[in-house]
Amino acid sequence: MEQLKTIFIAVTGKCNLGCLHCSVGCPGSDSQPRSDRAELSLDELKGIAGEGKRLGANKIVLSGGEPMIRPDFRDIVEIFLDRDYRIIIN
Repeated sequence: MEQLKTIFIAVTGKCNLGCLHCSVGCPGSDSQPRSDRAELSLDELKGIAGEGKRLGANKIVLSGGEPMIRPDFRDIVEIFLDRDYRIIIN
């Protein structure tokens, strides 16, 4: 069986822009807003990081909305760096 290589996580639906082409649904776009959806907690992200490693993942793509808008974004990055993931911010 092939191992998991990459994990994709939308860490937030919030964004500081209102792009008309946005598929996330930020203010100003025609799609359904996602900014009011619950965000994963740091404990949930730690669980995902650990389970991902057990399944063979070595890369994480952090997206959103705008992932860096989260006040705990640095903590999120640390969670994955501490487990030797390659991090892509999208």
